Amino acid sequence: MRTTVLTLALVLGFSTVACDQGDEGPVEETLDEIDEATGVDTLEGEAEADRPAERVVLQATSYAYQPSAITVGPGDVRFVINNAADIVHGFEVEGHGLEEAIQEIPAGATDSLTVTFETPGDYRIYCPVANHEELGMTGTVTVQ
Repeated sequence: MRTTVLTLALVLGFSTVACDQGDEGPVEETLDEIDEATGVDTLEGEAEADRPAERVVLQATSYAYQPSAITVGPGDVRFVINNAADIVHGFEVEGHGLEEAIQEIPAGATDSLTVTFETPGDYRIYCPVANHEELGMTGTVTVQ
C-alpha cells in the first residue's frame, strides 16, 4: 500500500520531506519525534478497512498553510497541523457534504484531525479563526 507523507519545516527545525511510507526512515523518525515532543499521536486508532490513515503534516504560519495544495486517496486522512505562528489558528476541511474542523490551535501547539474522504474531488481547507480565511489562509485537498 502506498501512503504519501508530507512533512514541512516545523518550529523544531525539521526539513521539508515528501516520500512514500515504508520501512522506518527519516520521515517516520521525524514524525515519531513530533509525536513525542507534542504528545499528539499522529496516527491514533485504526482507519477504515483496517488500514492505517494516510497522514499529512502541515504547518500553519501567519495566514498560510504549507503545503496549501494536497493530494490524497479516498479513505481516512489524518491531518497533523503544527501552528508555527505566534497567534491562534484553526483548521477546517469542507466540501462534498463534509465539514470537519479544529476550531483553535494555540500558538506553538500541534493538533490533529482525521477526516474520511468518500467522494473524489476538491475540498477546501481554511482557517476558521476571525478573518484568517479572508487574509488568504486557504488551500485545497484533492481526493483521487
